[in-house]
Amino acid sequence: MRAPLRFTALGLLAALALGARSLGVASVFTPLGVIPVAPDAWYHLRRIVWGVRNFPAVLGLDGYLNFPEGARTVWTPIFDWSVAAASRLVVGTGSQAGVERFAVWVPPALAVVTVLGIYAIGRRYFSTAVGLAAAATLAVLPASVQFSRLGFVDHHVAVALASLMLLGAAMEFVTGSPRLCAAIWLGFWLAAVLLVWPGSLVHVAIIESFLAAFVLARPERAAAARSARLLAVAHGVATVVVAPLSLGNEWVAYGPFDPAVLSDFQPLFLAAAAVLWLLLAWLWARGPAGRTPATRASLAIGLGTAAVGLALLVPDLRGPVGDAFRWFGRPEQFQHYVAELQPLFLPRGVFDPRRAEMLYSRLLYAFPLLVAALAFSARRGRAPARVMLLCWWSALMLSLALLQRRFNNSFAPAYALVVGWAAVEGCRRARALLRGRGAWIAGAGAVAAAAVAIVVLGPPAVFYRAEAYGLGAYLRGEPVPPIGFAAREARLLRVGRWLRAHTPKTAGFLDPSERPEYGVLANWGDGHLLRYASERPMVQDNFLGHVGKGGRARFDLAEAYFAAADEARAVAIADELRIRYVVVSRAGSGHTPGYTLASQFAALYLRVGSAQPGYPALRHHRLIYELHPGGGYRVFERVAGARVVGRAPPAAPVEARLSLRTRLRPYEYVQRTRANAEGLYELVLPYSNEAAAGSMGIGPSWEIGSGGARASLRIAEATVLGGLRLEGPDLSGQ
Repeated sequence: MRAPLRFTALGLLAALALGARSLGVASVFTPLGVIPVAPDAWYHLRRIVWGVRNFPAVLGLDGYLNFPEGARTVWTPIFDWSVAAASRLVVGTGSQAGVERFAVWVPPALAVVTVLGIYAIGRRYFSTAVGLAAAATLAVLPASVQFSRLGFVDHHVAVALASLMLLGAAMEFVTGSPRLCAAIWLGFWLAAVLLVWPGSLVHVAIIESFLAAFVLARPERAAAARSARLLAVAHGVATVVVAPLSLGNEWVAYGPFDPAVLSDFQPLFLAAAAVLWLLLAWLWARGPAGRTPATRASLAIGLGTAAVGLALLVPDLRGPVGDAFRWFGRPEQFQHYVAELQPLFLPRGVFDPRRAEMLYSRLLYAFPLLVAALAFSARRGRAPARVMLLCWWSALMLSLALLQRRFNNSFAPAYALVVGWAAVEGCRRARALLRGRGAWIAGAGAVAAAAVAIVVLGPPAVFYRAEAYGLGAYLRGEPVPPIGFAAREARLLRVGRWLRAHTPKTAGFLDPSERPEYGVLANWGDGHLLRYASERPMVQDNFLGHVGKGGRARFDLAEAYFAAADEARAVAIADELRIRYVVVSRAGSGHTPGYTLASQFAALYLRVGSAQPGYPALRHHRLIYELHPGGGYRVFERVAGARVVGRAPPAAPVEARLSLRTRLRPYEYVQRTRANAEGLYELVLPYSNEAAAGSMGIGPSWEIGSGGARASLRIAEATVLGGLRLEGPDLSGQ
């Protein structure tokens, strides 16, 4: 293909990739402002906006995480820092909205680079046709689009690009005679993929295992020794790149050698690999152990096993590494609700192939056969090691994607490469088969192929139908109501902005040296968005208790608060966590599928704090905001409550009522008690009759009664907040 035509095709593919990822523009650019399409995107935005304002500093300890202790996020700073740096160049530092608008376009832009990268790899190691077919597949593949679409501000899109570049660098290395520049390039991407996401250690392990097999299979002693020396160079380069961002990092919730975060583990691992390969190269070149592939492999396995054994004798290494290997089988209940941790075919533990078919088409079922066919074809190629590496990578990435959906973004490029090769090879064979046959046979074959393509490739249309919802109306300038997850985010964004406007400002949102005065408790899945929109610290969020000192214990306390069987227990937990406001949705804390009717959750969400037969009223929580009572959010404020003390007939029931109105509806708060044997009653009432109690419409006075006796009482806001004693009406009739 001539260069002008090739460049035109690449331009069209880049436009196709960008367009496929921009179909949901109406859900991102809304009348409320920019709304990202992933929960984690909101904390990425926090770090990006903070980085723009404080460049080149990186947000470390964040008092708005894991409140009240604060924490450092487990995410590496590379992605957010890079976006912040680019944003300063493009939009400057003046407008937060401008930074948001820039940031949401970063994922599609990186996806375009990934599409061009897969073209380059396909063209270099197969043919121009394979490169174009692979790029076209990745451009529209929903499995790739979902992690790189407009608004998905997350490091996953960078992981896809870095892992693809690592694969390409490794394919370049496994030639007949590896070169020094290939080793340096490989070392850089070994480091880069770990710096983008420490979980990419699994990507590194896949590449490392193949590289080891490649070196050990070299038939000549000199070639094996040279390859080992170049692998030592690659790991040395990776060590130098990783070390400055890894060595000396302190993690409260993780040890100094924990591979789940950037720690001393990564440079130690890479440096140990460099030393091991250098030692093997020296021994192979000189001793009898280097004479044959079998003796070289025996020596390598022996030294490698000894190195691993020594490492596992160190407690700081043994525990974290064991946790990393057990990650895929952790039985923690809350992971049932985390979409990216669920198996591809078993969402929420129930077999359902629809999502897998939507993301990859039904061609996914044939993918293992395509990999086998590609491996079989390697015998006829000029560089079979490169093809076998792609097969090894593709097979293991498929396994990872089947285990956890978050690996879809890394598997998608491999899938596109294999499918691109299969498409070109299939067309070549079809042409050869039909050459010289009649036109009617060729036409029948084309019709049959089209029918099969519709059946096999049809499911992704479901994905694009959802992505394109409202696009036409948006382009015409018409309002588009958000649906699904976007609708939930829009509602929650209103709640967060209301909190920012109507609650006392907390310190330290932009200055980590200051400690915030109080925290907010909400569903863990709402934490990142609420923090960003309200500029208030969250007790729990989408990090699921995996950050900060006592993070998991605090995560469990959040659940205990909503599950508490009485308000006294809930108040004790709230005091411990320094919670002043509680945002309640139908999911409670988000940890469990439901709560009992006697729980604090039921008292807040179902009874709105008021007494009902068999259930007492809440005395230290008052509703201050409500959004969509049928399935939305309620915000409660913790207060001491006014202590109203008065007289009534001994043992007589006493009832207090107050008319209230939210923005959406009227309702009545009721609290009941009984006078004691001496005829004294006490009510702890959480609402005043002043406008200070949020956005509620509040009745002019309380109505307090016992039997036929009724009286009115006005309560000041200071009395409610201070828990002061107030003389109640005498209902004794004396």
